Amino acid sequence: MKHFVTDAVQATLAALHQQGVLKTSAPRAVGFSVDPPKNAAHGDFACNVAMVLAKVEGQPPRKLAEAIVAGLVDVHGAIDKVDIAGPGFLNFTLSARAVTGVVRTVLAAGETWGRSPSSGKRVLVEYVPRRRATTSSASSTSTTGASRSRPSAARSTSATASCSASR
Repeated sequence: MKHFVTDAVQATLAALHQQGVLKTSAPRAVGFSVDPPKNAAHGDFACNVAMVLAKVEGQPPRKLAEAIVAGLVDVHGAIDKVDIAGPGFLNFTLSARAVTGVVRTVLAAGETWGRSPSSGKRVLVEYVPRRRATTSSASSTSTTGASRSRPSAARSTSATASCSASR
């Protein structure tokens, strides 16, 4: 469902460039992110495109966000609402029709949903968990003066699995 928002933002940037609203010559090259918001009340996806474009365009991010919302090109007809939050973040809410359409597609595909055609080649899948961010000190002191050790950043596990791509 993320592609509904990504496609709409890219199409909007291209249209705004054609209209002369944006100077950016390659809207597809703009490195913005579309992610679920930290607070579900803020919609289905949050986007930082106005924040990313602000420096390149030489305009305040809020002004860019307003232009994007006003000129939104909803390629898939999937966006119900767009709100501007804070300095220029965009919060997208998808339409119920778009969400149920994806659910119908998944249900119709059944057990084959998410699978790709087999090439008959063997693949190697390796899992390496992310390391937790640590401070420069190896331990921290609590308000009582007791010291507690932090997990070593050097301790990392990885699991390697070999599987056949064909079933």
